[in-house]
Amino acid sequence: SKTLSVAQMINLSNTVVHNIVMAHMNTRKVFAKMVPKILTDDKKLR
Repeated sequence: SKTLSVAQMINLSNTVVHNIVMAHMNTRKVFAKMVPKILTDDKKLR
């Protein structure tokens, strides 16, 4: 996963990197992709 690659590059655990992405970059997992939470309902359906 991308978070694992980043975690290895900066010498942090995958969990820490994942939490940073989720909390500080305002994203959430939708299906298999990370997307901004600001999507409209119409865009979420696509």
